[in-house]
Amino acid sequence: MSEIRATTISDAAGTGPITLTKQSAAKAWVNVIYTSGTPSSIGSLNVSSIADINLGTYEVSFSSSFNSANDMAVGGTGCSGTGATNLVTLSHADLNASAQTMKVSNGVDQALDQKNTAIFHGDLA
Repeated sequence: MSEIRATTISDAAGTGPITLTKQSAAKAWVNVIYTSGTPSSIGSLNVSSIADINLGTYEVSFSSSFNSANDMAVGGTGCSGTGATNLVTLSHADLNASAQTMKVSNGVDQALDQKNTAIFHGDLA
C-alpha cells in the first residue's frame, strides 16, 4: 500500500494552492451568528461579506463567484438557543452566482435572526 504525505500542494506553476473547480466538494460555507440583530461570520470559506437585509434575511457574497447560479445547490440549518431546528432557505427570486440571499425561519415561516450554517455546492467560475 502507498502513502502520500504533504504539507503543501501547489498548482502546476508552483505559485499557489490548487483550486477546487470540477470536484464534488463544498465551494463555500459560512457559520453565521447574530449580534444585536446584525449577522456576522464566525467561520467561512469563500465568503467575502454578509449583509443584513431584514429580520431573518441576509445576503452572503462570495470571494470567488460560482460558474452559474442555476448550477448551485445550497444546504443549511439553524438552531435557536432552545435547541429547536430552524430552516435556512435560498431566495430563488434572487439567484446570483456572486451572492445569495438566505432566509432563516422556524417551521411556521416566522423570520428569525438565529445562528445558522449554509453550505454552497457548484462549480466556480
